[in-house]
Amino acid sequence: MARFSFKTGQLSLDDLHALATTHQNVALDPVCWPSVDAAHAHVSAIAGGDDLVYGVNTGFGSLAKTRIETDDLRELQRRLLRSHAAGTGRLLDDDVVGLVLVLKANSLTRGHSGV
Repeated sequence: MARFSFKTGQLSLDDLHALATTHQNVALDPVCWPSVDAAHAHVSAIAGGDDLVYGVNTGFGSLAKTRIETDDLRELQRRLLRSHAAGTGRLLDDDVVGLVLVLKANSLTRGHSGV
């Protein structure tokens, strides 16, 4: 199977069309990882620090000023994802889901999310 490798911010409409019409394995170019790793280290430092940072080491909404214990932060994020894992309407086609995942990966590799 063909393999498509991309760098952050370098997906063209032609690339997306090719991915939508052919079945290829997708990989991140290794040049993407330093920014991802740096953002992850930054968020990890915040999570373990003394400052309250909304949604990183606090609850949400009315619990915005409630510190979540460090041992419970992973569970907090898991529950946040589950609370948003709902949809309506018909299921998307597999090709569309694949494109959505590629676009999300492209966004996350910019190094601004802390994943």
